[in-house]
Amino acid sequence: MDKNGWLYVPASCRAQQQCRVHIAFHGCNQYQSYSYSHGSGLLFFGTTFVRHAGYNKWADSNGIIVLYPQATATLTNPDGCWDWWGYDDPNYPLKSGRQIMAVHKMIQRISRAQ
Repeated sequence: MDKNGWLYVPASCRAQQQCRVHIAFHGCNQYQSYSYSHGSGLLFFGTTFVRHAGYNKWADSNGIIVLYPQATATLTNPDGCWDWWGYDDPNYPLKSGRQIMAVHKMIQRISRAQ
């Protein structure tokens, strides 16, 4: 996983309204440091998923905070996918899976800040 992710907090939630949290997992090759060749040169994916997946507008109208954790490419995961099949951790579908535990800690941190 990447050391940095993104968090979208609607104005109503910043104004101390109690809000729910939604987790938006990006797809393969949609992590923030992903780069690809284009006719104009090398492009970085960056915050494309965070800005254009549609969650932020939906979150504004529903009072929901959106957490965008970021997977990243590794030797065993060259496309930067989330571990849906056990490439990194045999416990991937369990509460004890490394990625799920990390996301759970993020949610706990957000919840304490509310």
